[in-house]
Amino acid sequence: MPTRAFRTRRAVAVLRNVAETADLLIEVSLSNLAADTVEEAGIAYRVQDAGHYWAAYVDDGDNLAHLSKVIAGVETSMATLAWPPTDTAELRVLVQANRHRFFVGPRLMAEVTDSDLSYALGGGLFWGGSTAPRFDNFFMEGL
Repeated sequence: MPTRAFRTRRAVAVLRNVAETADLLIEVSLSNLAADTVEEAGIAYRVQDAGHYWAAYVDDGDNLAHLSKVIAGVETSMATLAWPPTDTAELRVLVQANRHRFFVGPRLMAEVTDSDLSYALGGGLFWGGSTAPRFDNFFMEGL
């Protein structure tokens, strides 16, 4: 699986799951993605700390939807799929045990099986670039 150096990302919010389970449903609506300086925006989940988490995001720099895990600050791509950049996107992550599913709108973009960070309970939002996207309708629930 391809890896790359850890990118600087800005956290909007990282929350502990009130249900105290690592099985989660997280959803968010994004807008202002067409701004030239918004590179990536998405959901961080199973967050242990700033160097250990899963990320599901869209990136208008490479026109891809990404599902990645970050371990010790190194991002490993678990799945990528073409994403035609738009100004808005609805993201959803459903993670149960070691099964991770990532949706953009109604479309399943990625599904992988991996048990890394299966004990981490945090989840939230992040973006990269110099202009922030707008995050609306954030929802996170333990399953």
